[in-house]
Amino acid sequence: MPMASSRTRYIPELIYALAFSSISVHLLWQRRTAETDRRHLSARLSILGELAARLRAGEAVSDAEVARLRRLAETVGEATHPGENVGWRDVLFGRKESGAEREGKEELERKELERGALNPLRHVRQLALQRIVAYPFAWHV
Repeated sequence: MPMASSRTRYIPELIYALAFSSISVHLLWQRRTAETDRRHLSARLSILGELAARLRAGEAVSDAEVARLRRLAETVGEATHPGENVGWRDVLFGRKESGAEREGKEELERKELERGALNPLRHVRQLALQRIVAYPFAWHV
């Protein structure tokens, strides 16, 4: 029984360490998020402030330009993939790719193969350089 008590006596310290590290990571994430939000709001204010200054100065600004700047100000800081939620299942098992993604990958692979076919010695040169860099004193091998 002394073996079990020696194992369990460190459990509170382990829980405390886990809690402190979790809180610190969360606070770091919150700080970075707040900083990013401040930058986005600053960019938005800058865009709209410049537009307001141009309008106050009496400068002729087309409706298309006003609409473009308003859209730009509205999209500053939005996610690159709005509405995309990534669940734990996707994280652990991967995501099924759509037909467009698959076609895009196939196109990139085809282009890469064409480039490789045009220069077949490129891969040999890369391997030789990697070996020289990795094993600089093994020239005789």
